[in-house]
Amino acid sequence: MSVKTVLSMDGMQKVLEEMRDLLKSPPQIRESMSIVVTSNTTDWSTYFSPPMFLDPKRKYELTLVNLETYNSVPIITTANNTFVYSPDSGVTWKTITLPEGSYEVAQMNAEIQRQLEANGDWSAGDGKHYISVGPNLSTLRAFIKIESATYQVDLAASTIRTTLGFNAQTLSSGYHEGENPVDIFQVSSILVNCDIV
Repeated sequence: MSVKTVLSMDGMQKVLEEMRDLLKSPPQIRESMSIVVTSNTTDWSTYFSPPMFLDPKRKYELTLVNLETYNSVPIITTANNTFVYSPDSGVTWKTITLPEGSYEVAQMNAEIQRQLEANGDWSAGDGKHYISVGPNLSTLRAFIKIESATYQVDLAASTIRTTLGFNAQTLSSGYHEGENPVDIFQVSSILVNCDIV
């Protein structure tokens, strides 16, 4: 079914007059200006000195064209950077401290394994690590795999546990998946407020 719009002679004349007026008026000249501002802090303002004076007879729009930021938000801080393990069935406990930084689970695993090697807690002969941490991309959870009967991980004492999505517990040999999704996104939104006063 189609619908046709029928204009009366008065309506048609009004449309033609509006089109004629549009054609008579000079075209609007559009000017644009780009302003680039940068900062190395998370909360900042920019003030223009001298101030910009805009012609009050013209219309203006302010648009944020682009926001670029680096992935430099620390995921690991002093609040969640310890990983506690035992190589001898809980007789002695060792603490690995990850440096503050922007990690994914794979980078956390690399740093934990680097420090396990530095502590001599790995099989140097065949290059095997007894503890590994990794992501399960299907469930968005992390896993900890312990491949030695004498190794344990104390997640009650490890501050990294909530980042990896685990509850407080002690893990022994086997494959263990976190009870919760990995929590590595410390920043969930960025507020950009632009105004000209």
